Amino acid sequence: MDKQTIYKFIAIGVAAVVLFLGDIMLFGSSAQSQQEAKAYMIGVLDAQYSIESYKGIVEILNPINFSQIKGNVSAMPGVKKVYENPTEILITTDNESASMDIYRFANGKYGTVLSKAVLTPLGNGTLNGTYAVNVSLPLEVYLKPTIGKGSSMNIRAEALVVDGSVAAMQNAVIVSERKRIDLVGPIINVSEKTYSYEIDFTNRAMVEDYPNATAEISNIVYLNSTPLARKGYVDWVGDSYIIVKGNMTNETMITEDYGNATFPSSYVKSAAPLNISFAKGAKEVVMADVSLENSPYQMPDSTITVSLENGLNATSMALVLNAEISGNVVLDYILIGSSPVYS
Repeated sequence: MDKQTIYKFIAIGVAAVVLFLGDIMLFGSSAQSQQEAKAYMIGVLDAQYSIESYKGIVEILNPINFSQIKGNVSAMPGVKKVYENPTEILITTDNESASMDIYRFANGKYGTVLSKAVLTPLGNGTLNGTYAVNVSLPLEVYLKPTIGKGSSMNIRAEALVVDGSVAAMQNAVIVSERKRIDLVGPIINVSEKTYSYEIDFTNRAMVEDYPNATAEISNIVYLNSTPLARKGYVDWVGDSYIIVKGNMTNETMITEDYGNATFPSSYVKSAAPLNISFAKGAKEVVMADVSLENSPYQMPDSTITVSLENGLNATSMALVLNAEISGNVVLDYILIGSSPVYS
């Protein structure tokens, strides 16, 4: 399952109720205000929810190397049991600290790590965009455990309302939008100098595993509009972008299918010089750890590591992110630009 789909679809921990959705069903006096809920209604609910806590259940989606994951995770303090499924690993823990330890160990390297969170509603919601209703039912969702408690996000669900209060919900999703955000964060650490090799989109499938090097492969393609179709080489369709398979390197075909497009480069970074014949060339850079704690949003990471060229005296970095946002929470993001800031 695509990572962004993961964030949007939720497992709900409430009693199951069969709802027959369609036109709103009203029972009660027609003299009541049109802005107030009637006795019984069903429809689409929009409400804000806050992260109250994280439960002791961790999920690793699309895991790589189950035996290595289990061998390392099972020995962590607080881990109770590790369960393997075809497309995921479920781990039960005694405490939230264990969930964070699993996230730091496995996320990105061995799969996508999420933790089950308990959400509580923030006051009233709106049914069918018109009626104010009371919302008190909690939800359980899978989120990155790094997203702070107290963060708020927007939820949409099918709901049954009785006497102005939501009695049951189903098919809930996190309502989000993808947009550009600009941040400035202080540099809190600078690593030793490395060599950075820029790889064109058309050559990124040729990148190998180089000793003592890391590869940052970009499969995203930015478009001028939201695509209406998903071709076979596309893994995910988003708002003005697509994510393509790693072996899709034909820029001409993508442009013919989707119109004008921007193809971000990929990078290989190493502590020593490498011989990469298809690279544009090498740049000597340092890696800067930038704090995200002063962001107006709740970020899924406390820091982000970016390349810094010819800016050793910089004190901060200006960052441009393409982010998936719900409420005040950044669910996921892609770094699309950075530049040094001098005090």
